[in-house]
Amino acid sequence: MGKKRQSKSFAAQTAALSNEQLVQLVAQLSEALQQRGELRVPVSLFAAKLSPAEALVKYLKEQEKLRYADIARLLNRDQRGIWCTYQRAQRKQSAALSVPPSPHTIPVSLFAERKCSILEYVAHHLRGQNLSHRDIAQLVNKSPSTIATVYHRARRKLQ
Repeated sequence: MGKKRQSKSFAAQTAALSNEQLVQLVAQLSEALQQRGELRVPVSLFAAKLSPAEALVKYLKEQEKLRYADIARLLNRDQRGIWCTYQRAQRKQSAALSVPPSPHTIPVSLFAERKCSILEYVAHHLRGQNLSHRDIAQLVNKSPSTIATVYHRARRKLQ
């Protein structure tokens, strides 16, 4: 009987929610399920002066202490390309990458798919979390028009 009461109360609670609240609840639950055991990077990482690929590789190498081979496997890239990207990032910014905490994170596994660029995946993922182009632009330190462009490009590629 306890489970029936719980399910009835849950059903009553969800029936009282608006469509927008239900969408947000589903997005939060989905996000929580995806976070289990999956390596995630903060969105603020992409606000660095480095390119998105350089910032991602530098973060995985320095903060997560991953080897080039592990980064290459995670990102579905060639190990030599990862090494070159890290070296280029080091030339641009030899100091350690400082990444402020961010309420939004992105699963690294998202970048293993090679259909879109890293920034396109970031914009597409965050739009899926009901963030506006302006909000995403502030998070990644880009212009809203750039975010709109890369989002529409990603949407076209992923259809």
